[in-house]
Amino acid sequence: AASPVAIRAEAQLVPARTRTLRFADRADGAVTITDARTGTIASIVARDSDSGFIRGVMRGLMRERRLHKVGVNVPFRLAAWPDGGLSLTDTGTGRTIELGAFGATNRATFAALLP
Repeated sequence: AASPVAIRAEAQLVPARTRTLRFADRADGAVTITDARTGTIASIVARDSDSGFIRGVMRGLMRERRLHKVGVNVPFRLAAWPDGGLSLTDTGTGRTIELGAFGATNRATFAALLP
């Protein structure tokens, strides 16, 4: 079966909503999520919060960035698609994660970051 990324590309779909984000670890174990375009803080995920899914996804993506020598200032693109999909793309490595594959609750933690 084709991936959602390939299906959307073939159909020339464009996202319904997008936001470019940067994720940064803080000394207290929290993660600060910043809007890459405006520089405003979109969210702060506390170390002991219910948003462990965000922390887990970002750990894996940052590990991959280190392997590809991609800096932390390169933003990620969060996109909501007309078909109901939600994806997070690392603009530095090109890797895309379909967030709906992890269940509605986990998907919602990222969907809340869209304006």
